[in-house]
Amino acid sequence: MVAWINQVQIVAPAKKAAPHPSDYPSSGSCKTYENMTLHPYMWTNARFVGGFSEASVPLEARIPAVQDFRDEPLKDASASRARMKGRYLFAGPVWNHFGHILTDSLHRLWPVLDQPEAYDGIIFLQVPNLRPPKDGVAKIPQLALDMMKLMRIPDGIPKLYVTEPTRVDQLDIPVIGSSRHFGVRKFYRPYLERYQENISRSVKTLMEKAPRKLFYSRSHSLRDGGVLGISYFEEQMRSRGFVSCVPEEMSLKLQLSYVLAAEEIVFEEGSAIHITDILSSFPGRAHMLRRRSSSEGFSTTLMPRAGHFTDLVAPGNVRYLPDRNGNMSPASLTLYANPEEVANSLRQQDLPIGDFDEGLYNKIERRDLGRCPSHSEQAKKKRLSQLQSHQGARSGLI
Repeated sequence: MVAWINQVQIVAPAKKAAPHPSDYPSSGSCKTYENMTLHPYMWTNARFVGGFSEASVPLEARIPAVQDFRDEPLKDASASRARMKGRYLFAGPVWNHFGHILTDSLHRLWPVLDQPEAYDGIIFLQVPNLRPPKDGVAKIPQLALDMMKLMRIPDGIPKLYVTEPTRVDQLDIPVIGSSRHFGVRKFYRPYLERYQENISRSVKTLMEKAPRKLFYSRSHSLRDGGVLGISYFEEQMRSRGFVSCVPEEMSLKLQLSYVLAAEEIVFEEGSAIHITDILSSFPGRAHMLRRRSSSEGFSTTLMPRAGHFTDLVAPGNVRYLPDRNGNMSPASLTLYANPEEVANSLRQQDLPIGDFDEGLYNKIERRDLGRCPSHSEQAKKKRLSQLQSHQGARSGLI
């Protein structure tokens, strides 16, 4: 913008370009900032809104995706109500979700391994509208604390939870070492190796007894989304030596011992496989049964870690049914337009599946749907009608 005042040219300063995820540091930097005010996040329109004010947010504190950031700083930030004296490490948001704790909440802790004595505490930020605790008490999820213990993050460093605007005297903000959007940063690999060494020592005895062939499915939790018919593959492979895993019924140590000892892991896309996110590598071959047409985040995180990774389902083979409310959402159900193609993919990887039985598969699909709660009779009928239509098309009847 140019203006003339008494024939003197006034040029307004150019507006600073908004940062892009490609600007996010890839090196292992950890910068110290003074007198920073932190704010809880709110999950709004698929973004973490909060953390910092728009005027003060450091680039290192952002949460990068591929084309945009997953966080949005506050335009109108409240004044601080509390103060923390000393030097602290910023760890980002945490909330009570197994997969997201492992993928989003632990990959800024690496500076603690280098200088644990430097910090008066590790700061996590609350996300109050994401899975609030049933007892109503705001606290760091126990899963995150248990995981840090296995990683050997020192017990003596307090883990703090910001639930209101808080000014921090000195705040170290490290870059994120790993993400399902960009994979594992080169600088971060030695830290993952140290975490894995610590974890392996803790689960060594369990690994000796762990099964070598694992199948992870969401057949036990279809109310939150999953693949109808996945039980067919699960039952076929279980009868041929695979062990079905339900992470909710397993301790963290047991889960980690299983993936560290496994030779073959077949998994339905979901949070269960995120247990590998805190590892540098695992020897087994990982095979994904996708439930979304876009599942690149899983390949991005698994390919640098697994002995071998295969995506068994073509994106075009995925179809969706409404969720329990009759809407399309992350909790929508999935089915495969051509399940025999999936069976062929398993066979090509030398995985034991036997001859495909379409009649049995269709029966199990209907059984799986019957196990899914619907919040209305209308939603129930809508899902059944769509499943019948897909099965008819598959059989060449429609």
